[in-house]
Amino acid sequence: KFYFMHNQRFFSYLSLFTFMMVIL
Repeated sequence: KFYFMHNQRFFSYLSLFTFMMVIL
């Protein structure tokens, strides 16, 4: 469960980063 949560968090950060790059 902890690993899955951590993975989800990482995915969220990655998505945000991609979104920022697209905006920029």
